[in-house]
Amino acid sequence: MNQEIISGIERVIEEKSKYAKKIKSKFGKSTYYNLLKGSLLSKFSRFDIVPFGSSEVCMYLLFSPYIHSELKRKLKSLKSLLEEGEKEYLTSQLDEFNKTLNLIYSKAKEAEIPPILIEIGLKRWLKDQVDPKEFIPIHKKFNLMIQVARDGQRKRKPKRTKLINYLKKAHPVPLGLSDIKISDFKDFIPNPNFFSDILTLMADYFIPKVRTKTEKDKSGEIREKIRTTQESMKKQLVAQMRNVLKSADKFSIEDLHKALREMDSRVAGEEAKTRAFRRELSRNRVIKEEEKTQIPGILRFYSPNLGKKIKENWDETLTLITENIKSIPSAFIRGSFLGRRVDYKAIIEWFIKNYNEIFLPTLVQLILEEMIKVFPQVEVRKESIEEARWIGFLARKEKPRSVFFIPKINRELNASGEIVRDYIKTVSVMVYDIRGSTIMGEKLQDGEMEDRIRNEFQRELLKAVRDTNGFLLKDTGDGGIVFFSENSGELFADYRASIYEGKRGFDEKRLKLISCEDVTSRAVECGMKMIEYSQKFVRKNLKRYKDWFKEFDEKGVDFRGITYEKLPPEYKKIFQIGIGIASGEPEKDLFLGPNVIGHPDLTGNLVRRANTYSMVHHPERSVILIGPGAMCNFLLSMDRFESSKESKKIESHSYASLEEDIRKEVVLWMKGLTGNYRINDYNLSLKRIDYLTHVDENNLGLDIPGKSLKLKRREAFYDYKIGAERAVYEVIPEEIR
Repeated sequence: MNQEIISGIERVIEEKSKYAKKIKSKFGKSTYYNLLKGSLLSKFSRFDIVPFGSSEVCMYLLFSPYIHSELKRKLKSLKSLLEEGEKEYLTSQLDEFNKTLNLIYSKAKEAEIPPILIEIGLKRWLKDQVDPKEFIPIHKKFNLMIQVARDGQRKRKPKRTKLINYLKKAHPVPLGLSDIKISDFKDFIPNPNFFSDILTLMADYFIPKVRTKTEKDKSGEIREKIRTTQESMKKQLVAQMRNVLKSADKFSIEDLHKALREMDSRVAGEEAKTRAFRRELSRNRVIKEEEKTQIPGILRFYSPNLGKKIKENWDETLTLITENIKSIPSAFIRGSFLGRRVDYKAIIEWFIKNYNEIFLPTLVQLILEEMIKVFPQVEVRKESIEEARWIGFLARKEKPRSVFFIPKINRELNASGEIVRDYIKTVSVMVYDIRGSTIMGEKLQDGEMEDRIRNEFQRELLKAVRDTNGFLLKDTGDGGIVFFSENSGELFADYRASIYEGKRGFDEKRLKLISCEDVTSRAVECGMKMIEYSQKFVRKNLKRYKDWFKEFDEKGVDFRGITYEKLPPEYKKIFQIGIGIASGEPEKDLFLGPNVIGHPDLTGNLVRRANTYSMVHHPERSVILIGPGAMCNFLLSMDRFESSKESKKIESHSYASLEEDIRKEVVLWMKGLTGNYRINDYNLSLKRIDYLTHVDENNLGLDIPGKSLKLKRREAFYDYKIGAERAVYEVIPEEIR
């Protein structure tokens, strides 16, 4: 039960992540879908177009591998039959085709899938499989077989036949809705050019223009903020440089360094603002670019009520045709004793009849085909993997259903979405603990050198904090505390500037934590950089180990030719880091305020939890642990992630070999990634650790002191019986996966 609760929360977070929004905007096309659904509702009632009316996005049919392969194999027989005639062996194969279609309808009935979905889906599938030049004769035969199979499943005539009967008038068109033009109806409508001319004329007067919702793009505002910030930084730099140059001869070296440090702090503050704006711009740009929806031009001519409007405005219509139509087919010219005349009434009646009986049913058929797909499609492309993931997200919802598996597969996925509200925007604390400080002190036996080495090492770590817009609150010598908020980079730069300017304290009014979406990703990035810089520091200073650790020469280790990999275990531990990250709500989980001497300080559960995580050891490497709240915020802000358990990357364009892999990807994302994520943009994996408790140091597992990891809120993550969190997550760099 506990595992299922946590997995349910993870599924919700995955589904609400930035990555999910990105692929939804790319494949969901809800604006486009609702436009098409609105077109259907203008012709039919919601009751008639079930289940199209219950879904907000394009629906998918996924046949089992067996059924899909049988369909493709039998389609070849159908093509051969049309090419070679009614040969006995071919007709027997067509009987097998009918059996496959009957199996599909039978399985669909078991899965409670409406027959209309199967019929439209199969027609859409056929269009994707067949060359447009061969399409019409194959479609006619295929359509007949579909109707026989569908009717064979019914013992009584169904009550809901309006849509199916209407679609029987539709004519086969080999193209999709986006590619179709009025000229493509030339084989179905007599005098198609004349029909097209009248349709264009009527559309301009009687059919309202297609409109879609558009959201305001804020990228221009963000760019302006970036430009303003950069200009401000340049002005401050110029002003500071002038001051330095004017009084350079009066400055002592100490004053000069102070002025340069102040300048550096101001620049850092402006850079922090710029980085924050650029992150916001990046988030805004990705979603906006993917939200662009192209409306098919043919929809400009769609109106179920056009015939009625023409008759209601008979005189106006007559005038329009008389004044604008120049070339009249001979069928509408009547001869009499007064001479030849044009029968405009017959033209209007002819147009309305062809519009209602040929054009509209065919267009409705095309609209329905756009609203449903059979997946995987004919060609597996690189973007197919993301579409599979999007389908997996859709398949998590039992109602309204948008993904239909034939045969049906077990779902049973229920989880509350309330957790998202707590973690969509947070603040984060990172506590880091530098390993081996005791060993280093014992070996050095030199307090001054120990202080110098630690300061040199900490300066490297400070670079990581500044690069990620963090606030280094405390440097404890063998560790430190950093916090991340929307304004943490600016606060840190202002705080340093206030110190260099000689102010007594920091302005308390500025000490306000502002939550934002990317704090955990910045904290994780900072932790990864710290580990990277610590490894570089060790490699850079290996030659100095002989001077630092003279006492160790007694053990016979020659530091002159030693490499990092050959260092004894106790020396490898020196400069390894334990990092703990916890995220939550400002004020409630974390409070920033002045301490007794006026310097900023943090209090709250996040500090204690992050500190506990930072104590976790691994015998051979640095460790980053993040709490469940931090994991939620981290994943919600991700542009892309995938399962860290994936063994095969799907990048090929070959369909046959990857169809089953794509189908498995759908099911994987439907069931959830269960706490195992790979995030390539950060070159790391996240691994859920259930019931984090004490593990023997001789074991390669993680070790934590016997402290409670109690969460007072979000009780789904906490087990009171054993006094431990049900789950924390380890951040694992790709090179050590």
